[in-house]
Amino acid sequence: MRSWALAALVCVVLAGCVDREPKFDLVPGPIGVGLLWSGAGADGCLRDEAAWRCLDEHLDSYRRDYANLVRRDATPLLESFRKVKSGPWRQDLAVIERLVSQQASMLRSIELLDETFFAALGECGVDAETTRRLRVERAIERRRIVIEGVGPSIIDLRTWLDDRTSAAPAVAAILDDYASQLAELLAPLHEAERQRPLRHRRAVERLEAEAAARSEPGSEDAEKAREREGAKQAANAVRRELAKILELDRATIERLRAAAPAESFARLETRWRDATDAGFGGTGGDPAVEWQAEIAGEAASLSESQRRAVRDRLERYRRLDRELADALLEAMRSGRAIGDDDPRRAKRNALRKEFIEAVLASVPEGPRQRLAAIRNLSQEEKGALVMEIAPSSAAALMARMPPSLRSDPPSTDELPQRPDDISLLFHASPADEAWLRRSLERLDLPADRRAIAEQLWRDDALTALRALEPLHQATRTAESQIGRSLSDRESARRAIAAYLAAVDREREVIAAAEERYFDSLSPLMQEHERERLERLRWQRRLARERIAWRWVPFGDGLGFGSESSVTVVDALALAPLEPHEREIAEALLDERLPELVAGEAAFRTEGTRAIQRLVDAIVRAQEGDGRTDERLRAALPAIAESARGAVERRNANQLAAIDEIASALGDRGRMLRSAWRRAAHPEYFLDDAVVVDACAAARRRARGDEPLERSVGERILRFEREVDDAERALMEARRNASWDSPPQRRDEVRERLRDWPELAMAAAFRREVIGRLLRDLACLTNDPAIRGAADAWFRPREPRILWVYD
Repeated sequence: MRSWALAALVCVVLAGCVDREPKFDLVPGPIGVGLLWSGAGADGCLRDEAAWRCLDEHLDSYRRDYANLVRRDATPLLESFRKVKSGPWRQDLAVIERLVSQQASMLRSIELLDETFFAALGECGVDAETTRRLRVERAIERRRIVIEGVGPSIIDLRTWLDDRTSAAPAVAAILDDYASQLAELLAPLHEAERQRPLRHRRAVERLEAEAAARSEPGSEDAEKAREREGAKQAANAVRRELAKILELDRATIERLRAAAPAESFARLETRWRDATDAGFGGTGGDPAVEWQAEIAGEAASLSESQRRAVRDRLERYRRLDRELADALLEAMRSGRAIGDDDPRRAKRNALRKEFIEAVLASVPEGPRQRLAAIRNLSQEEKGALVMEIAPSSAAALMARMPPSLRSDPPSTDELPQRPDDISLLFHASPADEAWLRRSLERLDLPADRRAIAEQLWRDDALTALRALEPLHQATRTAESQIGRSLSDRESARRAIAAYLAAVDREREVIAAAEERYFDSLSPLMQEHERERLERLRWQRRLARERIAWRWVPFGDGLGFGSESSVTVVDALALAPLEPHEREIAEALLDERLPELVAGEAAFRTEGTRAIQRLVDAIVRAQEGDGRTDERLRAALPAIAESARGAVERRNANQLAAIDEIASALGDRGRMLRSAWRRAAHPEYFLDDAVVVDACAAARRRARGDEPLERSVGERILRFEREVDDAERALMEARRNASWDSPPQRRDEVRERLRDWPELAMAAAFRREVIGRLLRDLACLTNDPAIRGAADAWFRPREPRILWVYD
């Protein structure tokens, strides 16, 4: 492999090794059926259903032991870390030694538990060679999580070869050897990263003792210099161990050059180069230079001399890259570092900029605009784009632009976003055209009366709602006064009262306009249609009373939480019920709607009073010695207690309605309870589509085959019971975790899971339930689509960019 490709790899590591924040909240997840599916070979295992039953029994036993281990070892470690995290713990050698020791004990316990599981696989007919491969896979997974939580990502070359190439005997042998060596090399790197904060502190204390022995005068600059030197010394062991893995990557790619098909090898080599280049130095550089060269080469408007000039600039860039890579790798082998101010780096970056600007100037306007737009993406978006595009097609680059550069609608599985306008947290959103369309569909009116209903909406409701704009502007003005009043308690009280009064005025206008609309529709309805109309009227009343509590600052600490932002109506909208089931549900809901609206209104009143007390606490917390956060958090429990009764009554009313309707629906009632959880905590249920699609595919496949239909139906019914239990456990774990605001991105969800191991454990067990369903449906039906879904679930192809998490 050309050495220049290592340059960015090493630069990222050197950039991140010096002063990363140590972490002790990294808990390897449990072994699941996915490891057995991919590691043991799905086809071999699927032919023996008894083997899977045996494996499941051992997995269930393992899961129980793992849960007990997390509660015994991981949770106390996290609590210890949280207690010291806000203080100067990095300067306390005794604290660091205790945390490192606790973490070592936890990781050893998990490893021993894993080994106990693997030792039992022979009872299920798993041969020794398969067990060895499974041990290797688990070792990589277990060690990598600790490394990647605080240090560099580890690129696993196997994720970048397609299944057909990986299965070829010559390639499979190379990859098997690569996995074994990777597992071995990760162990010392894992330990070097884990011990890094301890080495850092010991090095600093040694340097301080030496300075004291020389009677050197103390100063802040000298102290900072010792900290920097200690960090560099502590990073040496990490650099040396990581260099060995980089050498393994390079040697393995060279071995694959002859064994893999040319196209597959070129894709692997280019992807590896692009991935490392995307993370160069963590500085936010543009995606791989080869993209620009290729786009320029495809530009029809360029002359041959212009194309040659682009290629020449690219070659100059690569030559310097090779020189820098050789120097960096040599430094890494010996545990040294080359600083960011090294002239070779500065020259490389200058050449890179010169090259990219030349390409942008030479390509046609359309590609130039899109290419320039890439440069403004976040590091996360750039990394995703690097991984998505085909490595040798500029057309593919343009076709696979990220959503932020296209006009496509956002993905339906994106997390709910916090409103940009904070006023919307308390503001009652008026009904819109989408609501009108859905409502008229449910009323099932003939075309002529539907047209009248639409015209009434335009003539009456929309006209009235236009009066909201000046009111909403007044609300924003009142809101802006709150921030300007936080230095004075009485001014803050007046400002928050004025703001809430302005919000209430908006709510009154919305209510009046919508109620008039329902009144004007009523004469158009026949008797049985008026029942549906009244249902819609009460549902809109419920929606008007609701507040987006999930986004209120400190809402979780106040006890409001995400569940306080959803209603039984939201759950019904999400639940996949049959028409007759929905009729039963809505008939029962009709009886409870007035009570639910009253409860929501009472909760809104108490909740807004709590917000007033919160603002008052914020003002008080700012007085004095700068301990604002500490005083504010100390005040939260009393504020939460003042609103607890209203919160509990409101949620109890909603859940009582859910329980009544679910009981009337029998086994299918689980779907409604599950929909409630999804409405309240969508961040944990973004993967639902795969389950729905797999069940539908299995039912289609079984249609007409009575034994298979029965087996598929029984398996899906069992899944619904199992996932219901798993989701209830997940929600219980979520209630025991607390944070200021809900996550808005997938990576934030992963962060929360990492910080709360019992929550992560519950999420992992739910994934296990889904995984077993996919496996069993694939077994029962032998459907390629379901097998593909299982493969994607168990073996997600997520090629890793080498990255440093500071």
